[in-house]
Amino acid sequence: MTLQQLVTLVTLRVDEYTEDISGQIPEAPVGDIEQELKLAAVSVLRKLARPNALSSTVVKTASDITLLAGTGGYGNLLPLPDDYLRFVSLMMEEWDRPVTRYFSDITPIYKQQVYERRRATSEKPMAFLVPFDNAVKRALHAVPGGALESLTYVPKLEPDDMPDDYVDAMVWDAVARIFLILRQGELAGVAFNEATRAINELNQGAYGEEG
Repeated sequence: MTLQQLVTLVTLRVDEYTEDISGQIPEAPVGDIEQELKLAAVSVLRKLARPNALSSTVVKTASDITLLAGTGGYGNLLPLPDDYLRFVSLMMEEWDRPVTRYFSDITPIYKQQVYERRRATSEKPMAFLVPFDNAVKRALHAVPGGALESLTYVPKLEPDDMPDDYVDAMVWDAVARIFLILRQGELAGVAFNEATRAINELNQGAYGEEG
């Protein structure tokens, strides 16, 4: 759907719930609705339990990232792409298998990587999320290192780039945010519940496809 169509859909749902009090609250500016749709898109993509099982349109693969020497002289640093939102998997050419989760750099297991005997191996590789570029950006510290085969992730999407299946959840999320701006807390709760319902349906669909 186009951004204008999404704005119209949000407006219609807001009007439907405020019909009886329309003269008592101001109309939400189009600019606010567009901004809240962007926030709603990010919210939905973050809440999907299994984004890689739902739609190929919400995953992206990168293989051309410039690798840097890893902290401490082991492994490699992979600066995350500017459109990165959620991690799906990482595979280095020297690894026996990809990793589908990462650890924080503040965990004890990361600190143990300085010891060669406790360090991750190609049979049991690991990835750690670490600060990068004076902590302004983030990177994945791949252990062990080597050549990058692929980084698969969920990118940030503009509202009009969201798959059709996700539009209902995104629009309800945006409606809830507009109600908060209008100081209609009870209506915001109703809309957030509808967004949660739509997200749960997406997640159930994902598990159904896998099973």
